[in-house]
Amino acid sequence: MSADHGLNPPQQEAVDHGEGPLLVLAGAGSGKTRVITHRLATLVGRNVKPWRILAVTFTNKAAGEMRARATKLLGDEANKIWISTFHSTCARLLRIHAEAAGLRPDFMIFDDSDQRSLVIRIMRDLQLSDRVITPRALLSGIDRAKNAGIFADAYQGNDYITDLIARVYPEFQKRLRAANAVDFGDLLLEVLRLTTHPEVGPQLASRFDHVLVDEFQDTNVVQYRIVDHLTRRTRNLCVVGDDDQAIYRWRGANVENILGFPREQPGCRTVKLEQNYRSTQLILEAANGVIARNRTRMEKRLFTEQGAGQEILYHTATDERREAEFVVQAIRRLLADGDRLPGDCAIFYRTHAQSRVIEEAMRAADLPYSVVGGTRFYDRAEVKDLLAYLRVIANPGDDVALERIVNVPTRGIGDTTIERVRAVGRAAERSLWEGMREALTPTSDALGSGPRRKLIAFVDLIVLLRERAASGMGLADLSDEVLEQSGYLERLSLDGTPEARDRIGNLQELVGSMRDYEAAAPEPSLVAYLERVALESPADGQVKGVALMTVHAAKGLEFPVVFVTGLEEGTFPRVDPDDDPSEMEEERRLAYVAITRARERLFLTNAAHRRLFGREVRVHSSTPSLDRSDAWSLHESRFIADIPAECIARPVTRRPPPPRGLPPARREERGGGVYVEREDLDDAPRRPAPPSPAIPGADRRVEYEDDRAHYQIGQRVRHSLFGVGVVRACTGQGEGLKLTVYFAVAGPKTVVARFVEPA
Repeated sequence: MSADHGLNPPQQEAVDHGEGPLLVLAGAGSGKTRVITHRLATLVGRNVKPWRILAVTFTNKAAGEMRARATKLLGDEANKIWISTFHSTCARLLRIHAEAAGLRPDFMIFDDSDQRSLVIRIMRDLQLSDRVITPRALLSGIDRAKNAGIFADAYQGNDYITDLIARVYPEFQKRLRAANAVDFGDLLLEVLRLTTHPEVGPQLASRFDHVLVDEFQDTNVVQYRIVDHLTRRTRNLCVVGDDDQAIYRWRGANVENILGFPREQPGCRTVKLEQNYRSTQLILEAANGVIARNRTRMEKRLFTEQGAGQEILYHTATDERREAEFVVQAIRRLLADGDRLPGDCAIFYRTHAQSRVIEEAMRAADLPYSVVGGTRFYDRAEVKDLLAYLRVIANPGDDVALERIVNVPTRGIGDTTIERVRAVGRAAERSLWEGMREALTPTSDALGSGPRRKLIAFVDLIVLLRERAASGMGLADLSDEVLEQSGYLERLSLDGTPEARDRIGNLQELVGSMRDYEAAAPEPSLVAYLERVALESPADGQVKGVALMTVHAAKGLEFPVVFVTGLEEGTFPRVDPDDDPSEMEEERRLAYVAITRARERLFLTNAAHRRLFGREVRVHSSTPSLDRSDAWSLHESRFIADIPAECIARPVTRRPPPPRGLPPARREERGGGVYVEREDLDDAPRRPAPPSPAIPGADRRVEYEDDRAHYQIGQRVRHSLFGVGVVRACTGQGEGLKLTVYFAVAGPKTVVARFVEPA
């Protein structure tokens, strides 16, 4: 280790790198943030001006951590470095060069719900039914195009769905521009467009002397082209990432960016960080075993000096409810032992649909938990209402925000009134706000006296609030004024229900966050605050209690104890073996990410029967087949077989003692002389934890009759044709004894026992 910074030799090599492109292949838990921040400090120490250094990552949380660590090394100089997310960086550049991009510097950023509202209006105007295509599908198509760097005027459809997207995309962009707004994709795409601007392009290429990119494996085509342009003059592009953690292809990330970086950047230096500071060696061996099967990757192997740690516990339940019960009982046991808190534990699943039974089991056990990736604070209706008022105050041309609040709280302005006002604005190619002003002129007959009176009151309210904002009123005070003058707070107070009180509490929390923002920001402003909220990521939220999340949401996190559930073919991995091999490689990377989130304990679970999406999945059969309309047969996840046997505490086979005398709840017959014995926490007396890892249910023993006792679940065997495999089950007896074996190359096979031998 370095005497100066506590860095290991490869880390120090990356930190000390001089000029030219640098690729840091940073395995999971290998200290990449430490390397980036020490490199920032080293560059400043070499007299590189801090404001000419850009460091970008993907979440506000990661950027905040990077900034905090840099401040410890550099003090106030760290505040001069551009440290932020890709989208925040591009928003900042876009505001600087807004005129060249055809925008005003105070442009708004539409979040997901704003984009959906806009698309719904476009679909209505184009007479597109949501039975033909959903708003979500249209937005996904537009987002894919933007991630690929395709502008609206260049997008072309090649089938029925993409032809519809080609109709909506240009109109979507036209209306965004009319509202002086952009979406997340535009923040990147418009900056990419600026790189070709005759004046702005050269300015961007000369703005920074060094650019550092974190999580480079998650970049898309547009992001790579932007940072490549920013370093065109110096070629000082340092990228840090791990191709084994590239799991976001579905949202446009291109793993080829990192795999092809040495080829695309001549003279590139590559440094591998393989020493892990997070997990035990057994956990790392499991991760290495799973990811080693991928062919398209850069070779590396994680290791640690922290010791082997406890074995990984693998459990198969009878169904998804028993699986959830096992996980909950295991957590309760860990908590009862006194060395764990609920927040130390995380439960991962492949899809959100799997969380339902886990949540039910958590509630039944009265365990605190949070679903990561659930409703954000800023997505709650009352919070979005107040933010919509503020957006209209900042920009009355924001039709989406204006339409949200025009009748909130209810003030008698109905859909018919809005449609007539919209028609007035559309006829003059103006915004909804301008349509309102026009419809209220003395010469207009668009509205009757009643609707006119109500609309005048609303317009006067917005004008008053805009005047208060222009007078220099602070953001939090302005928000209080909005809630008071609009009658929003009064309406909730009169409601008096617990839900209304919760909504008032959320609004108070929001106003409180504004006061914190105003106290901390060097130059607080309404537009800057709204940008900050729009760019808030779900990954930036706080987790309370046991964390429940998809594996995708777990990226970048770590926990002392991790449960990976649903490890069956078709569930995780969630692709068919006959699909594009790259799909299976991404699933394997997902498994690698899941495993490497665990610091000390790792549990792997699956179920013999699973009902998901209204259909029953049955695993561990010898051949996959549909046997009725609502069920299909699958196998145990291939990832289990990829993990070295010595890493896992597997079921132990032995001759069963007589079943007499055991309570039925503790002995379960599986048929053919097979029993499962388990310990029930609720019924068992409290006693000290045994020295070896013991979790209720994890020490279940699958018991067979005498003539099959010498074959154990998890035992490695060799077949003359199929090679080496792992025993998954035994059936029959004597000469008819058969083994279900998962072979590394051939997959699952049922073979006669006499044709295999111990490997």
